[in-house]
Amino acid sequence: MFTWWHRVRDGTLKRSTFRSYMTPLRREVERLLEAGSQCGVAQTAGTCREMLKRREALWTFVQVEGVEPTKQTRAEARSSGCGNAQGQLWHQSEDGSRFVESMDDGSGDG
Repeated sequence: MFTWWHRVRDGTLKRSTFRSYMTPLRREVERLLEAGSQCGVAQTAGTCREMLKRREALWTFVQVEGVEPTKQTRAEARSSGCGNAQGQLWHQSEDGSRFVESMDDGSGDG
């Protein structure tokens, strides 16, 4: 995902192509969140349910130019007194921060 995102930012991948690439990834992430919400581990299930409640916000960066899927965006928003649901959701806990970091594993697979 981040490999594709960086290509969108540098102009080597069209946003429309990025949206197409993201469609199956979005389905899979939401499927995993659904499974996690039923996993039997209270904290994990609760986190997954909260993320599912805000599922549209998770994908704002795919549709809206200028919104980025990074922690830096939240830090910038915090310093300006603004925020976005996506950043707040992903980074409201240490576990959430680790989740986002793990999404970009350096493999180049997106």
